[in-house]
Parts: sequence; C-alpha cells; structure tokens
Amino acid sequence: MNVHELPMILFTVIGQMSVGAFWVLGVIHVYGYSKKMSPQVVDRITNTGLYAAGPLLVLGFVAAFFHLGDPLNALNTLRHVGSSWQSREIASGIAYGVCGFAFASSQWFGWFSRGVRQVLAALTALAGFLLVATMAGTYYSVETIPAWHHPAVWVFFFGSAIWASPQVVDT
Repeated sequence: MNVHELPMILFTVIGQMSVGAFWVLGVIHVYGYSKKMSPQVVDRITNTGLYAAGPLLVLGFVAAFFHLGDPLNALNTLRHVGSSWQSREIASGIAYGVCGFAFASSQWFGWFSRGVRQVLAALTALAGFLLVATMAGTYYSVETIPAWHHPAVWVFFFGSAIWASPQVVDT
C-alpha cells in the first residue's frame, strides 16, 4: 500500500464509523421508546455515545488534511460541489458535523423541546447517510480502478458504516 493514501483511507473508515455509531444510537432510541422506556433512561444510555461520534468525525477530517498537497488550500475542495464527488463528500461531511454538533449540544444541555431535538437527530442521520453515499460515489466515480468502479462499493461502504452495530434484542 502506498502510505500517501493512508489519510484518505483513515478519513473514509473513521467517517463511516462515526455515522454508524450515530445510527446505532438512533436505533437504541427507537427501541427504547418502543419498549415504553422513559426518555430520561434512553438519554442516559445514549448520551455518552455521542461523545464518540463527533470526535471520530473530527479525527477523520484531521487525517484527510494530510492527504491534501497543501492543507492551506483545503477550502478549494468545496469549489465544485455541483460536479465533483469529492467536493460533495467534504460538503456532506461538514453538514453531518454541523448537524451532529447542534444535536449533541442541544441534547447534552437540554436545549429546545424533545421534538426539536428529534428533528435535529433525524437531520444528522440524513446528513450521515449523505456522507456515506458521497464517500461511495467518490470511489465509484474512479473508472480507471475497476475494483472501485463496481456497484459493490456502495454495499461495502454502507455495510462498513453499520458493521459493528449491536443487535437490539427483546429482553
């Protein structure tokens, strides 16, 4: 493996891990509410997990900066959101981070009503979906590497995001 590509791989895997962790927290919330657990109990179970999802994304972005030829030109990656998968990937990563920060802050400090926080959580989950989709699109768009330009890339990227998610069972 070319070590020059390691930051890109780290961003991809760590970003997917962050999204998957957030999705698992959402599944736990839905499961808890379906079992008529009090919102305070469900929050006590999941709020700690929020401390992992955000820093994971930040760690992934830090790794991504080392893939750039000149990190001072990082803002140039957003210049072609309409035509570049990589620009969309960075934009959706920023959207996921901003939504996640807004949700986590409001959840930890009890800002807004529970309904507003659930809308923020849903927006964060959607932004995470977009992040994983744009990551897959970035790799899939490289036609010169046949292993990447294959529909399985989409399955593998979403599978990677949810691979380590625990099975929620009825007890």
